Amino acid sequence: RDAVCERRAGERAMTRRASSGTRVQAPRILEKDVQRDIVEVLTSLGGWVYVLGTRRPKGEHQGTRQTPGLVDCLAFLPPRGVRQQWTLLMIEVKTSTGRASDAQRDFERLCHLAEVEHVMGGLDPVIVWLKNHDYL
Repeated sequence: RDAVCERRAGERAMTRRASSGTRVQAPRILEKDVQRDIVEVLTSLGGWVYVLGTRRPKGEHQGTRQTPGLVDCLAFLPPRGVRQQWTLLMIEVKTSTGRASDAQRDFERLCHLAEVEHVMGGLDPVIVWLKNHDYL
């Protein structure tokens, strides 16, 4: 987990000035990299993480072929604190510039109505959820 946090801290700078004084854009953080960090943290805590969707060869349609709104990851987390049963956490991964679709918002709302845990965002919201539920 510390390596993930260190890597993220290095990626946080939005722009920097080159020696010539021109602004240099920091490398764009990809959703797949954010997802990898989330999966790494959850598995380090004993969770079982299932990544939905697929990567296709270049040239093929890059859609996931999943129902619109379905989350990127399902995580089963072991009992912690007063809770004596496993927890199912739905995760919709977003970069800092990512926006939720209407279908994703609908899925999030339905999860809350059904009392299913749901997090949308990057590693930081997942860390907050983990702290609020006695995993960290």
